[in-house]
Amino acid sequence: MSRVNSSSSRAAPEVAAAAPAALAAPAAIPTEPLAAPMSTSETSLFDSAEASSRASLSEVHTRNVVVDARLTATELNLGKSMPLSRNLAQVFADGVDGVTRANTKVVITGIELQNVFSDVPKRVSVSANLFQNKTQQTGLKNEAGWLYSQQSSELASEAAEHVAYGGDGSFVNLCSLLPFEQARHTNCAVYTPTNSSLNQRHLQDYGNISTKEQLWDGIVEVTPTTYYVPAESVVCKVISKNWDRFGFSPQNEEKVEGSFYRIDKPIVQSVVNQLYDNVIARLPFTSLDNLKLHLQSNVEPSNSVSHNCSMQLKINYRYPQNN
Repeated sequence: MSRVNSSSSRAAPEVAAAAPAALAAPAAIPTEPLAAPMSTSETSLFDSAEASSRASLSEVHTRNVVVDARLTATELNLGKSMPLSRNLAQVFADGVDGVTRANTKVVITGIELQNVFSDVPKRVSVSANLFQNKTQQTGLKNEAGWLYSQQSSELASEAAEHVAYGGDGSFVNLCSLLPFEQARHTNCAVYTPTNSSLNQRHLQDYGNISTKEQLWDGIVEVTPTTYYVPAESVVCKVISKNWDRFGFSPQNEEKVEGSFYRIDKPIVQSVVNQLYDNVIARLPFTSLDNLKLHLQSNVEPSNSVSHNCSMQLKINYRYPQNN
């Protein structure tokens, strides 16, 4: 059960098939990491509302979520996952211009533990699946410090002992509730992300892209060996940034149909695959459809004994947006 309150700071054109122009494409497509097409300031995208006008992320919004859980001692010992709210995407989108419950992807920019209650006689570990995979933490740091703790349950696998991931391996530890803790009188920051300048630039340049299909938007196959690529496509911008490696610079070519460049298929395919696998799939986005808390404690297992855990979380977040 949970309750919330909130506050916030406020198709490709048809083209005719054409014979491909001669391209100075290299014999082998480079596989080293590609350079980003644009640069950005060092201002953190996680906590700066001023940067939103230049970024592909919205301004920072805030929701306060209260989670109440009543679990049996056995459920606590084995570990129990539960959603923060059954309509979390709607709650997060409420009152945000241009955003609906269909927008389920956000960047969590901070989590504070504001109050707690527990009648559990043992420490309770609290974790959340903020990320879909560990690679999303590449270049990401938690100023509050990642929580490392010994496995909470004697019945659970020892493989998760002394690591930052709890539950089934997809949950990152956030905090611990002390035995019989009745209140926490100071707000406790449990997740305050910072990032490297590279990761920050990737967030700004590609934050509005979720899938590989989006990278193909507007790209048209015109011959068995050639694509028409929109001049404003992020794929075209990456190729321009890496012209020396591909042996091809779109800016030095004539546009076709007024707004397309004619580019060999191997170049486009290489850029799309590398950009998605090495950048897009690693951006630290959280899925609101799947966001859950995982509670676990080393209590004596019993199906007849129940315990109550309650906590209030202040969550700051930003939406991806189209520039």
